[in-house]
Amino acid sequence: MKKLLFSGELPPKSMHGVGHSNEINISFLRKKFRVIIDEEIVPYKLHNKLSIAKTANFCKRIVRIIFLSLCNRFSYFYIVFSTSTVGALKTFILLLTFKCFNRSKVVVHIHRGDLAIFISSKSINRLIFSMVTRLTDKYIVLSKETQDYIFRNFPNIEVAVLNNTINTEYSFEKTQKKEISLIQFIYLSNYIEEKGILLLLEVFKDLPENFILNCYGNFTDLTLKEKIMSFNSANILVNGPIDGESKYQKINQSDALILPSYNEGKPLVLLEAMSVGTVFIASNVGYISEIVYDNYPYLYYPNNKNELRKSIIQFSNDKKTQQISKVLYKRYKALFSHEVHRKRLLEVFNE
Repeated sequence: MKKLLFSGELPPKSMHGVGHSNEINISFLRKKFRVIIDEEIVPYKLHNKLSIAKTANFCKRIVRIIFLSLCNRFSYFYIVFSTSTVGALKTFILLLTFKCFNRSKVVVHIHRGDLAIFISSKSINRLIFSMVTRLTDKYIVLSKETQDYIFRNFPNIEVAVLNNTINTEYSFEKTQKKEISLIQFIYLSNYIEEKGILLLLEVFKDLPENFILNCYGNFTDLTLKEKIMSFNSANILVNGPIDGESKYQKINQSDALILPSYNEGKPLVLLEAMSVGTVFIASNVGYISEIVYDNYPYLYYPNNKNELRKSIIQFSNDKKTQQISKVLYKRYKALFSHEVHRKRLLEVFNE
């Protein structure tokens, strides 16, 4: 069996969308390759921070890639690109290290929806991406928009579009509401400011008590944790992380999922909601608009408290949510299911 070296974050040490997406892709690639892992480990408390520990871990990864390259003959190197200057530079260094010892094909996966913003924000970012491109045989991106951007600005590189899919597909009967007067909402994400959690809590603080918000996620910052916990009340319930079938049951039992993030690609949590027929309210960022159908009613202008509140109130008065739920579920099956994703992914790695 041919060998593939993967480099990136993975659960359970990285419990976020990119980590889960990597895990899903590797599970499918194992059907075709013997996959060897170079795992990037970033503790939650070091999120978006420079540290000696992170630098030491990165140096260990360089040594690991050299060692693995000397001991194996790889057909592919599959690595995740980070849209931060330091992260992009790390990607380039790892690619260069690998290329010094291998003639294998390189596939770089861009999970984010802000590539154009990243490249245009600093000249150094454009330079780093250009150098990464020279070492890359193929990019995987989330959207045709990103594909077209790369074609226009960095010609002569192959770019494949691959939608995300979810970790596990569950089937539930849609839960019947026990208390009609209560409207149950769910927030499912790590507690990071750019996910819009504080904005969401500010909105729910002023909503009627029958608007219930259940929050689940990992805390990444002690100061932020204190702020978030201060919102705990009768209608705002702040919880730790939840995963597996229990997570999907909670989504299924909710009237709507809310993702008020300031920056996304095609977030897995929205696909998880669609897979069990739960309507979602989300900020219109990244490629979220490509996940839903035209004129989907519950996308709002990002980082805007009034717009978010208006969407929540609109949802609470909507008589067509069951119809929307069915449309979202059918769209998931047609575009984002395991079957569709696996076929497209293996096409990308087809020699």
